[in-house]
Amino acid sequence: MRRLLSGTFCLLLAATGLLAAWPSAAAAATAVTVTVDTVNFQATDDKITDVCYVIENWSNVGCDENGDGSVTFQGVAPGTYTIHQTKRASGFLPMGDFAMTITKAPATQHIPVYLMSDRTVQRDKADISLQTFDASTMNLVPGACYLIEGGSINGCDENGDGQVTYQEVHTGTYVIRQTEALDGYFPIQRQWIAVTHDGPVAVYAYPQQRANPAPSGTVNVSLLSLEPSSGNALAGACYIIENASIEGCDENSDGKVDYRGVKPGTYTVHQTKAPAGLPTMPDQIVTITDAPDQLIALYQMPPAAQTGTRVAIVSVDRDTGEPILGGACYIIETASNEGCDENGDGQVDYQSVTPGTYPIRITRQPDGYEAIGTVHTITVYAAGDIEYYVIYYRRR
Repeated sequence: MRRLLSGTFCLLLAATGLLAAWPSAAAAATAVTVTVDTVNFQATDDKITDVCYVIENWSNVGCDENGDGSVTFQGVAPGTYTIHQTKRASGFLPMGDFAMTITKAPATQHIPVYLMSDRTVQRDKADISLQTFDASTMNLVPGACYLIEGGSINGCDENGDGQVTYQEVHTGTYVIRQTEALDGYFPIQRQWIAVTHDGPVAVYAYPQQRANPAPSGTVNVSLLSLEPSSGNALAGACYIIENASIEGCDENSDGKVDYRGVKPGTYTVHQTKAPAGLPTMPDQIVTITDAPDQLIALYQMPPAAQTGTRVAIVSVDRDTGEPILGGACYIIETASNEGCDENGDGQVDYQSVTPGTYPIRITRQPDGYEAIGTVHTITVYAAGDIEYYVIYYRRR
C-alpha cells in the first residue's frame, strides 16, 4: 500500500454504475450535443441548478439557466475532454475535474455529475483508503491500482492488504478510475465517491464466472483486523476459524493472522483476543473460496459508548442509475428490525446503528426487479451525518 499526496475519505457510497453510459472511443466526425446532468449524491429528487461547467479546450462556460438540473453544450466534436466545474453549487461540496470521452454517436450524450451536501463537512481535506472487495464473498482483493481524477496521483496496493491509501484529499466528489486490471475479475467501472471525512471507501470487483467452479484442495487465508472509521490495521488480535483451524494470533503486529491449508467453505470466525483497549468483536460469518490466497477484512467493534450512526440503504436500477421508488424491505442482521421504503423515496432509513460489519438481508424486492448479487454486507463507521449503502437491481 502506498500513501499518496492528495487523499480524503468519505461517505462510502461508492456509486458503482451511476457514472452511466460513458462512451469508450473517440471519433473525429459528427458534432454531438453533450448534456451534463447534476445529481444529488444522496439520491433525492431535488434539482441542483446553480452550477456551471466548462468542457476544457472546447467550450465556453455553460450554466443551468432554465433550472432543469442540466447544462447543455451544442456541437461538441468527438474526442476526450476534461469537465471542470467553474461555479460551485450553493450548499454542496466541489467536484474534482474528470475526463470524459465523446463518440460520434448517439447524437445526444449525457454525463452525470454527483454532488454531495456540505452541511456536515467541517474540514478541507481528509485521508481515505480505497478498499477493494470481491463482490461475491466480500473478501478483500489485493493488488488494485486507482486514480482519483482531479484528487490524486495514481496509487497501488503495494503491500497486498487490499487497500490503497491517499492523504489530504480535498473534500468533494470525484470519479475514481481503475488503472490496472485485477486477475480473475472484470474491469471495475469508473464510479463516483464522496470525500467528506477520514476513513475507508469500498470498491467492488466482480469475479469472472467459471464453469462449475467446484472448490477443491486447500487455500491460504489471512484475517485482517481493521479500525472501522480509518481503515487502519489493528495489531494484536487472535482468532479461531471454527472447524477449520486452531487459534492464530497477530504475532508480528501487522494486523494479520495467517492460516495455511484451509478448506473452502463458510465458517464462523471467533475472536479470542481483541486488539489492546477494544472489546471482543461478535462472531463473524466468512466465506472462503477456492482462490489460492485470500484476505478477509474484520472490522473491530468500537467501545460500547460509541454513538449509533444513521444508515440508509438505497435501491438503485443498475441500468439507469436511478433510485427505485418504493417496495424494498431490508434487515441489517443483528443491528435492526425490518425496515421498508414506506414513503417511496428509494431508500430505507435506520436511525441508530452501532458501528460494525453486518450482513443485509433483503426481505422484499421492489416489484419487477431482482437484486444483483447474493451477498450484501455493510460496514457502519463512526457516528456522523448519515451513511449510505447501495443495492443494485436489474429488471426481471
